[in-house]
Amino acid sequence: MAVRRNIFVADDILIKTGYLLLFLALLAGLIIWPLIQSQEVSPTDARIFVLAFLALAVMVIAFLVAGYRIRSQEKKILAVLNILEKALEVSIGDLAENTGLKKETIVKAVHEINRRGMAYFIYDRATGWIYDGRLKSQTIAVNNCPACGHSIGYSIPLFITRLPRCSYCKSPIDVSYINRLKQEKIQSILMANPMPAQSEISNPSSKSGFNWAIFVILLLLFWPLALVYAYAKHGRPG
Repeated sequence: MAVRRNIFVADDILIKTGYLLLFLALLAGLIIWPLIQSQEVSPTDARIFVLAFLALAVMVIAFLVAGYRIRSQEKKILAVLNILEKALEVSIGDLAENTGLKKETIVKAVHEINRRGMAYFIYDRATGWIYDGRLKSQTIAVNNCPACGHSIGYSIPLFITRLPRCSYCKSPIDVSYINRLKQEKIQSILMANPMPAQSEISNPSSKSGFNWAIFVILLLLFWPLALVYAYAKHGRPG
């Protein structure tokens, strides 16, 4: 069974806490509501119970909404990461079209991936391409001109803006030939230096600095502070 890739800590904490509070609210409601209907409690106590139930309901909504908002952000980052891990280079336009995300969202996701050390991708605004940082210093060898067959011995960067020309026939090197060599180079890089395993990024809580004891104390004393604390940690490396 594949391990779910987990970037943030806060979403899991807030969602689990929200459902726990929901369970307690429903349990309290099942116990208290029959007492109110049977008039075994005074009107004042009944109002206190109702207000307490509403306050608990507000907590449930706040924690679940906050947790699922963070998880939605996490899913966007993972959608970008999963494609970049397989392709190593892709245009931001294609990435936006295939994920349904805005370009600004994709750029933020790339920054978050880089900041967390999960990978290193470079966004070239001039060309609109996002590529693995390992490719920046790589070159491909073009030994012979595919048009005339002469030996040219070119060493071409993986990312070029202008196709080189053969020094003999003056023809530009065929782009499909360059792309084939580039893909072979990318595959060799992937095999020699693969991306981090899922297990390496599946549990960020160990380096988030999150403390369950502090969270529970804040939850009992003043729950909005617990919400702020979880947001502040948010899976960030300590």
